[in-house]
Amino acid sequence: MFKKKITLGAVLGTTVILMGMNMPSCPGQQAMQKQIDDLTSKMTVVEKGSSGQNGKLTGLEKEVTELKNSLGEVAEVLKTHKATIEQLQAQIQELSTRSAAGSKKAPAKKRR
Repeated sequence: MFKKKITLGAVLGTTVILMGMNMPSCPGQQAMQKQIDDLTSKMTVVEKGSSGQNGKLTGLEKEVTELKNSLGEVAEVLKTHKATIEQLQAQIQELSTRSAAGSKKAPAKKRR
């Protein structure tokens, strides 16, 4: 008798478990599963977009590094040209001073 109760309990327990696994899902569970699937697909799209943005960001970082290097070179060239420009300005000032001093002298009389 005791053996029949254990066997009957095992059969009933197994039946309940199998029925629960085979029963169609309840509407609330279906809605929840739909939301989970929607979120999963949205996360996939976001991850793809994110990886694309990471690629673009890496490219921009390389461009910024190249621009920094180029700006350093331009700064060196400008320093060189600055000295040249200052030298030319000094020469122009000197010529200007000479010409002003030369024009202040009385003009020499022309000989005929």
